[in-house]
Amino acid sequence: MKSNLKRPRANSFIKALLLGVLFSSLFASCNKETNSVVDLPTGDATISIDVAGVNDEEEGEKKTSVSKSAMNSIGYGEILSSKEVSYEGLDAIVSTRIDQKRDSRSIVANNRKNNASNSELRAAVMTPGIKYRLLLYLNGTFVKSVAAESGVASHVEVNKDVEYNWYAFSYNSTDDIPDVSNTSAPTVESKVDKPLLYASGTVMVTGEGVVDKSLRVQFAHRTARVGAEISARGAFAGIESVSASFASSEYIKKGNLNLLTGLYESISTVDVGNLVFTPFSAATKDTIKVAYYYTAGQGANSAIQVNVQALTLKLDLGDTRVFTNMQFSDNVDLSWGYRRTVFLDLIESPLTVNGVKWARTNIYFSEADRAYRFRHQIHDPYNRSTEEYWNFKAPFPNGTIGAQDPCTLVYPKNKWRMPNGDETRNLIAVKDSRRTLHADYVEYTATGTAAPYPSNNLRINKMGYYNIALGIFGLLSDDKKDGCFWVNETGFLGGAITGVNNYRVSDSREGLVVGDYVFEHWAMSSWGGAENVRCVRNE
Repeated sequence: MKSNLKRPRANSFIKALLLGVLFSSLFASCNKETNSVVDLPTGDATISIDVAGVNDEEEGEKKTSVSKSAMNSIGYGEILSSKEVSYEGLDAIVSTRIDQKRDSRSIVANNRKNNASNSELRAAVMTPGIKYRLLLYLNGTFVKSVAAESGVASHVEVNKDVEYNWYAFSYNSTDDIPDVSNTSAPTVESKVDKPLLYASGTVMVTGEGVVDKSLRVQFAHRTARVGAEISARGAFAGIESVSASFASSEYIKKGNLNLLTGLYESISTVDVGNLVFTPFSAATKDTIKVAYYYTAGQGANSAIQVNVQALTLKLDLGDTRVFTNMQFSDNVDLSWGYRRTVFLDLIESPLTVNGVKWARTNIYFSEADRAYRFRHQIHDPYNRSTEEYWNFKAPFPNGTIGAQDPCTLVYPKNKWRMPNGDETRNLIAVKDSRRTLHADYVEYTATGTAAPYPSNNLRINKMGYYNIALGIFGLLSDDKKDGCFWVNETGFLGGAITGVNNYRVSDSREGLVVGDYVFEHWAMSSWGGAENVRCVRNE
């Protein structure tokens, strides 16, 4: 009996000791990390705060307004509009796209207490270590400010059976977030180089005994991202440098967000000056560069124009070419959470002879990065390589015969194709002053914009061809004597024996004594050699 009477006293003593330790710990924590106005209890009710995710408002919009089939050729977004333009030095495709999120992980946004109107959106998982701050209020009176980070739960002790309002914000960055200066009317300023995320809601702890209630913060955007992008993939070059700016300072805006309402109290324009371009990704290396900015402004059909003062491209032999005074623009819809990029996609410009648009140089397949390209120089400074000699209509130089037109694989896909017989005969028919025969090449006077090459003449170099036996490259034949390229036509037995058409310029006349030095050669078997391929625009 004595034992039973003493045990409650011991339990009471232990409880008092633990409460004292807990109170001391809480007091020290509050002094370090909070600006408390309302005293918090030392009871048995706590909330555990962590991040549920970030709403993808753009994904909700795409479900109703953007065709899923309108994907660009490298799959990094959905094309909203596209137009082809010509500049003095090159051609380009100007487009606007919805950018994909870099982190494809997502969760269903279903926290009804947190911005219930967004409950049907999907939310991206926030990267661990992202800093955010949460403010807690009771009946309009400030209680506590919590500095937290994603991936780590923060615990706050509260009263039971009373409803608290909470407001959270983040710049989606690992940088520490300073506390607000005025907790009675808290505001935060948006930034042009980081997104501003916001969330709000209520929380109440109920139940008997010790209760730890989860508060899952689901952020929404309070800025839109505007991108300006330049790609040199279609020019088969790297971007060494870009000097560019927005045409107006009205495009990018910052504002002071009222945390109690989730709305901006004021918005002002920002002149971001020279755009800061960085590589789009490690995979695209220096071929695509982009400049991103965040704006608090919203608006439908807003015009975005980028003025390029100078663009320097790195060519395949290590030299450079500078293009100046180019502009590209498009209209975009901006709303919080939208990711819209206006981009300039440089493409190889053709040379037109007798109405047919020819590529300036031969297609080759780069084994180093598995890419289909055109040479940058029209003269012949390159070492002979099997990368430039193709089996007839093969997807790779020594690929399956008749399986794929390799020109269709040049970026952007299906912009180019192999020439047909009529187009080739059209070129062969040019025998007047527009054609000039040289020892190592034939050249045609052409029209077309001056892409990064020293001449607007269409040149066919005498690079010979490879004999092939059993699918294995043999000897290079007739180098400096004959120039050939495949035509997309076959004859008897699909060209296995004879009847594959090709263009040929030779040191010898077609009929040895009579005939021209440029002619259509039809007796080449698709199984007997590998030749150059010269593409034409697919229009």
